[in-house]
Amino acid sequence: MKARTQCRKILAVMAALSCGAVAAEDAYIESSGGTAINTGYFVKPSTRIEIDFEYTVLTKRTAVFGGPTSSSSPSESGAACMLYINSSGNIEPAFGRNATPGSVEAPAKTERRTAVFDFPDKSFELYAHGSATAIGTKSMAAADVGSGHFPLMLFARGTSVNGMVFNLASSCRIYSFKAYENGTIVKEFVPCVKGDVPGFRDVVDGTFHTGECVVGLSASANTPHIPDDGFVELAGNDQTKESNDEKGGHYIDTGYLAGPNTRIELDYAFAANRSGSGDWYMLASAQSTVSAENQNYFSFYAQATSLRASLGSSGSIVTGLPVQTNAMHVRRTAIFDSPNKAVTILTSGYVNYANTNDAFSAAVDQARTLKLGATAGLGGGFAPLRIYGLKIYESDSLVRDYVPCVTNGAPGLRYGSTFVKVSHTATYGKAGMPKAGGDVAVSSERDRDAFVLFTGAQSIDTGYNANGNSKFVVDFAFANAHNSSQQFVLETGNSSSGELCGRIYTSGSGGTDANYAWSYAKSGSFTSTGVSVDHQRRLFTIDAANDQVRMEPGSYNGDSKIAGMDNDYNCPQSTRIGSNVGGTGHFAKIRLYRLTIWEGAEKKREFVPYTDGTNVGLYDLVGNQPYTAAGLSVGGHGHGGAEEWISRPSDATLLDGDTATLSACAVGAVAYRWTRNGDVIPGEDGGELSVSWVRRGATDVYTVTPVYDVFGTMTNGEPVSCNVISIPRGSVLIVF
Repeated sequence: MKARTQCRKILAVMAALSCGAVAAEDAYIESSGGTAINTGYFVKPSTRIEIDFEYTVLTKRTAVFGGPTSSSSPSESGAACMLYINSSGNIEPAFGRNATPGSVEAPAKTERRTAVFDFPDKSFELYAHGSATAIGTKSMAAADVGSGHFPLMLFARGTSVNGMVFNLASSCRIYSFKAYENGTIVKEFVPCVKGDVPGFRDVVDGTFHTGECVVGLSASANTPHIPDDGFVELAGNDQTKESNDEKGGHYIDTGYLAGPNTRIELDYAFAANRSGSGDWYMLASAQSTVSAENQNYFSFYAQATSLRASLGSSGSIVTGLPVQTNAMHVRRTAIFDSPNKAVTILTSGYVNYANTNDAFSAAVDQARTLKLGATAGLGGGFAPLRIYGLKIYESDSLVRDYVPCVTNGAPGLRYGSTFVKVSHTATYGKAGMPKAGGDVAVSSERDRDAFVLFTGAQSIDTGYNANGNSKFVVDFAFANAHNSSQQFVLETGNSSSGELCGRIYTSGSGGTDANYAWSYAKSGSFTSTGVSVDHQRRLFTIDAANDQVRMEPGSYNGDSKIAGMDNDYNCPQSTRIGSNVGGTGHFAKIRLYRLTIWEGAEKKREFVPYTDGTNVGLYDLVGNQPYTAAGLSVGGHGHGGAEEWISRPSDATLLDGDTATLSACAVGAVAYRWTRNGDVIPGEDGGELSVSWVRRGATDVYTVTPVYDVFGTMTNGEPVSCNVISIPRGSVLIVF
């Protein structure tokens, strides 16, 4: 493979992950002045703080960090600890309850510096980065930090309680933040990117912290990445579309009926930035016997400029969070506590909104089950949502703990041994595909198998003409089960001319009325399996010679003979994957794991996922030929839980001045890791490696390991080794 630049980036990320608790040198997180990051740390009399920072824009009366003692609208006075630029443009520290800030005659500059707050010594010191000599010092008054103050916020000063209030936000970079108590480090923040969200990892307790809003928050190019936790992602509404059938319609029905003693904890993030005027429902449960106005007893949804919460018969209460809180991929927890009439929203584990309000009321027993990503009645408002987990309590006892899971290739949630798959509505149709991401749980290694993703715009001609002795075995899953037109997984023949028509496709127009269907008859008439289309992985077999059709799971027909199959005709047109035989319509949105075509005991085709640089598609293991199409992508690991090599590196023998090319290609691999005698060969991440003769002779062991993108996480496959023998000068190689 020649896509070396991309592969190097992938391997660079892997190398960064191996650094453990230490961030890459000079990595930083930068804010453009619109957010704050809650450290969760409360200053104490024994505290010493060190912060490595750099201003990018010098704006007076802005804070690198701070924490107030009491005020919900923090001012400069009353700071437990703060570092900011005063009205004269100088660095100004403050610490201790109700302390008066004191100027340090060290003008703020756009250069990297380190500030040290030492509460036991009642001192402040400012250093130029790398300098052993302080460029600014100040002795502070008694550091009475008192009680009732709020946690320190990076990039600003704020409360992060009862509304996301912060001000004096600075435009700066922070390289590290450390807090000590009595000489022992208790907080150490290093820059990192989790998934695609910039923030800090506390290497003391392993927690990840990001912005209350993330608009304007970014990371340096060398900031290490850490994998995201497992999540299921729903496509939600596309409010830019005019027709309902293009707005999406994914949701998860938990099947749970909430009541007056229920507490719900939803761990979520938006999968898209807030747009449009429609509502985005993250969760909803309702009693359908009351009026529509007061029906949403449990609901949490986003509007264009705010979040709204409903609990009980009160209708809707607007939270105190601004529109920036709706930024995509920022993980939050929403808590709905019915018996205590409370709603709480947390970011990075810390409260940024809490409302115990008499306007809320304990919910009555619900008649409509709790839905995630949609209204309780599925009338619209589908949220583009990442779901990391859901916990349901009754009277403080945990009764259900949902975790993201993939079963038979389909994303969903699992509690205990029960799997709840992503569902879709009949009203809404074409937009988006549900997926799993991060470190998601899978029911078996088979769920990590390699697949080719057809997006509904591709078709591959297999070159095979079916006949009455043909057998098709298709391992696939619908990636978007409610595409509102018939989806042809494959078709052979031409039904419009009355010729033999073999199909695996969806009957109906889409939504819940669509079923898995097939046909194999000259008339082209189809038979429905009676199984509703979903996102689960299925193995579908059409065995024309034996008049049999099977679908697993689903237990459709098994080995029973099927009347009406027409197996006495040779197809004049070849079989296509992903569309009708013309390749002009009825495109399918599918994940194709494997297609095998037999005639009797003879295997005619065996297609597996294939990628070689920018060439992506299927590879026929029988004919040793790739079949590619624009817009395809490969995901997953390796078929059957193990790699299937199209070519392996072969042993080589080199004479003086010779070179050889070691070549390897693994199904679904996005990069390769080469070693020589156990040492990694830097800069080599493609499927080919050039080796040269070694002076004085040697036998070197070269090992190549495929690297797979498993739901967004780079994963090593099984290594394969070969020997390269260099014949020293003066030796004679005798071949018998």
